[in-house]
Amino acid sequence: TRSDQMWINAIVLCATRDYHWSLTDSGPALEKKGQDMGSDTSDSTSASGRTIVSGQLHDAMLGSMTWFSMTLSTLGHTAHGELNGHTLFNITNISRTDTGFAGLGTNGWYQVEFEDVSISAVGEAWKPPQAPCKDAKIGAVLSTRDCVNNGLSSTDQMFELLPTYELLHVPSGLCAEATSFTVGDTVTLQACDRNNTRQQFFYNYSNIRNSMQPLTLLYGLCPAGNLETGAVSVQKVGAAGQWTKWVYFPNTKQLRNQYTRQDYNGYPQCLSTCLPS
Repeated sequence: TRSDQMWINAIVLCATRDYHWSLTDSGPALEKKGQDMGSDTSDSTSASGRTIVSGQLHDAMLGSMTWFSMTLSTLGHTAHGELNGHTLFNITNISRTDTGFAGLGTNGWYQVEFEDVSISAVGEAWKPPQAPCKDAKIGAVLSTRDCVNNGLSSTDQMFELLPTYELLHVPSGLCAEATSFTVGDTVTLQACDRNNTRQQFFYNYSNIRNSMQPLTLLYGLCPAGNLETGAVSVQKVGAAGQWTKWVYFPNTKQLRNQYTRQDYNGYPQCLSTCLPS
């Protein structure tokens, strides 16, 4: 679960026919050429990232050419796993990633069949939540807060990158504007004006949808988020204690400080019209 497109960040439950299993925080390394398929080696059961928990099954529980069932459920920091109806773990220390794919597969090129696959919503956060502040108006100070998860968004986090380089807050129809070109000044919502250079946040249209990119104002400045307070201000690109690069998720219209999970940055933060809580 919670997998990115390359399976580099994910919560992954793997099992081998040698009766070993592991829960890891990324996809497993691919098997080496000539390696016994499904065998228990460091390359077949261990992920390229951190092993969260692992163990060994009884011989009768798993074998070659045998159907078996696997269950993995993740919610917040908790994970539950089963194999053939036997509980493997109930833990509360997984990374709290807010979004990603559910998937299944192998770490080698060999025959495998999947049947009766079921993917179910876990928890209650599956409806667009109400913004924790009032509707945005002219003068609203932009900040950041936890990104709404599960592919949903909230009205305070819905922005659109216009081809004229304005940053439009969709529900209000207002645009982000730097108060000045002075480091430390705020970014607020104002009536859109494509000729106003303090509303021109230059970016690469394609790259900002696939990687972290700065939204560049004049003079090498950009909107930045404070790693401790979540406040947004005008800063130099690369300023210490700030994130000065963003990624845009067009489906949810979120400007985020993480494309894939970065535990050192904490839970993903999104540009918002609500002040930090």
